[in-house]
Amino acid sequence: ALSAANANGNDTDIALGIHAGDHAIYPDCRQEFRDADDAAFRIGNWEADKVGYFTPYLDTDKLEINDLSDKYPDIVNQMEKYMKKARTEPSNSNFKIPIFD
Repeated sequence: ALSAANANGNDTDIALGIHAGDHAIYPDCRQEFRDADDAAFRIGNWEADKVGYFTPYLDTDKLEINDLSDKYPDIVNQMEKYMKKARTEPSNSNFKIPIFD
């Protein structure tokens, strides 16, 4: 993400898909781990302020996430198109994932 931010001159945000159902199983899906990981990233990289991350599903379980896909099908379709493109060719698009209220 930092390489992309430096290459295109834009700040980059990363959305992490960790969710409430993974906290007990995977230590790296807990907010405490993410905070420590972020602190290490910021200490270890110049211009780290160009990269941000957010965890929109941290307090959401899989069922609630699935309900969001039913509620916002257009956004899901847009994300699927972007992910398909990202897997097959380099992209320097400014795709933004909306945050749900």
